Amino acid sequence: MSVIQKLRSKTGITTIFIGVALLAFVITGLDPQMFSSITGNENVIAEIKGEKYPYEAYYEMLERLQQQLDGNASEMQQQGVYSRAWDAFIARNVYDDTYEKIGIGIFNPWLSIIGISSSEFEDIMIGDNIAPEVYNADIFKNPDTRQFDKDILLQTLANLSSIREQYPDFYMEWLNFETGMHQKVLETKLNTIVSKAMYPTALEIEMAIAEESKQNTIEFIKIDYNSIADSLVTITDKEIAAYYEAHKKDKKFMREDDAVTIEYVSFAINPTAEDIRNTEIHTANLRDGFINARNIQSFLNINSDIKFDPTYYKKGVLPEVIDDFAFSQAIDSTTDMYLENNMYKIAKISDIRYASDSARARHILLIGEDAMQKADSLQKVLTNKEANFTDLVRMYSADSASIPLGGVIDWFYEGQMVQPFQDTCFFGERGKFYITPTQYGVHIIEILNQGPKSKRVQVQYLAREIQYSTDTRKAVYSEAVNFASKNETKEQFDISIAENNTLVKRIAENVTPNQRFISGISDSRDLIRWAHDSKNARGVVSDIFTCGDAFVVAVVTETFKKGTKTLAQVKDEIQSIIRIEKKQAYITNIINNNAGEKTLQAIGELFNVTPIVSNTITFASVTAQNIGKEPKVIGTATNLEVGTMSSIILGETGVYMLVVTDSKTVETDAEQKEMRMASSKSMKIINNIFPYLKEKANIVDNRLRFL
Repeated sequence: MSVIQKLRSKTGITTIFIGVALLAFVITGLDPQMFSSITGNENVIAEIKGEKYPYEAYYEMLERLQQQLDGNASEMQQQGVYSRAWDAFIARNVYDDTYEKIGIGIFNPWLSIIGISSSEFEDIMIGDNIAPEVYNADIFKNPDTRQFDKDILLQTLANLSSIREQYPDFYMEWLNFETGMHQKVLETKLNTIVSKAMYPTALEIEMAIAEESKQNTIEFIKIDYNSIADSLVTITDKEIAAYYEAHKKDKKFMREDDAVTIEYVSFAINPTAEDIRNTEIHTANLRDGFINARNIQSFLNINSDIKFDPTYYKKGVLPEVIDDFAFSQAIDSTTDMYLENNMYKIAKISDIRYASDSARARHILLIGEDAMQKADSLQKVLTNKEANFTDLVRMYSADSASIPLGGVIDWFYEGQMVQPFQDTCFFGERGKFYITPTQYGVHIIEILNQGPKSKRVQVQYLAREIQYSTDTRKAVYSEAVNFASKNETKEQFDISIAENNTLVKRIAENVTPNQRFISGISDSRDLIRWAHDSKNARGVVSDIFTCGDAFVVAVVTETFKKGTKTLAQVKDEIQSIIRIEKKQAYITNIINNNAGEKTLQAIGELFNVTPIVSNTITFASVTAQNIGKEPKVIGTATNLEVGTMSSIILGETGVYMLVVTDSKTVETDAEQKEMRMASSKSMKIINNIFPYLKEKANIVDNRLRFL
């Protein structure tokens, strides 16, 4: 199949190149000076290494990613796009600076980016070291062998000028692909340079082998902290304050971003019984028009929430009930009205045809303003047998890659060609010449062969979604207005909720400035921006927010600044830590006060626990059988001699004591171990390159102003 034919496939190049195209966002340099006509700090969305970047610089990145989103993307998926766009925007700028400083990239005037040399690019595209992204792209595969075909790639490169004029969208995606390949090589270079600086030494390898070769089996007892009643330990405010002062700079007590706690009530706008009944009546009233419509497509496009569907379905594809109906009744048959997915529906068989699921055809692609007129003329010539199809392909077809094949498109199946082309070949008759317009031009098609034909049905739905009426919306809005107008303070807010048992107060905690939504509230970005606006005092009730199919009234109850959390914010967490420490002391005292007990069995009886076995523990183990992730226990278990009882071990989830019952040595492949260690070190440092560069860039994030 030719390149042009592949461009018509429904999957398109976007799917093929999406991974590499995303990399292009990281390298495509958006010079902040591009937007120099926009002045003032109010339009600055970010500062990176002291350089100010306007909102438009980020928005261009965001817009590209949003174009790849499915129309039914969830709010969480949309949130992910905003986050990925931001990371790509930051990465693009910090990486470019790094590439220039260490001298691994050069300016590419064709793409206006920091990239690789032309010889390097040629090598990864068509040379001896073709990149996997190129080699594995479906668009460059031979349709018969499904293997990479360099000739198809060369045809694409040779046709770039005409592709730019005829298929501008594809051309732009191709430029993104090229840019992404530059980025891929530069990123690989940087990763290689940095990772080569980290390698396991001979001593590290020797130690690692020793850690893995000794395998111990143990018996242990565990006194779980949860088995000790909280009432047995006492914690004072003074102890909590002292712990806070000693540990407040610990990472666990640091907040990475500002945050707020919001309390809110939601007034849901739901269809009333009257709304539901009106929808049912309205659908029933349209039934006769649906049955008798001469132009069913126009009727549905005007009257139905499900528009005309031109698809012809095979048996077994439609929902079971409709499938049984469609393949047992005649054209124009209809179902009774039924309720499904919040819609009242009536189904109708609009057509029945027989079609193949595969075909082999040849075509002439005509483009330009006179394409249809030219197609009419050529169709007459072919029908009258006044010319040879292959000769006309050579003379007129715009699909240059298929010209050597006489315009032939070998066997293709459902979904491999755009719908109009596919329908002509699957529903048409062999030996006839069809004129078929598509978004790529006008095709003259001759069907050469077809697979077996089977029954297909076209089913239409008259459907009306149950929705709330304007009157219903007004009534709910009035209820929200009444609530908001009576409550200006947090105290009034709480009293009104307590007095109205139809209202439920909900709480959204740790809401950060760049969050796109609050769980349970649709379209809640405006609410989040309001909550973080410095002009909105804590404890002041908001105006009404329209959030999807609900009205929301909220109040900010707590605000938290980036940096060290306050004692009040971490008091419960510190209390839990101190409680465990005191339980450790409690358990330890009991064991020490019964020092005469010399066996695990005897010590365990003090706490009603019995010894448990754990096998194959090495010093390198992360977890252990029947124990889990307990570093202190694992470390002790691998450093004791057989028959020796450990001292008290203060673990993460309990107090342990153990005895090593068996020990053996196993051989480890030194070469394989070195390779694994080198790979692990490389991956660790590679994964930390961007976070490190990001941290050193002194980024000022102003997204809250704009989004």
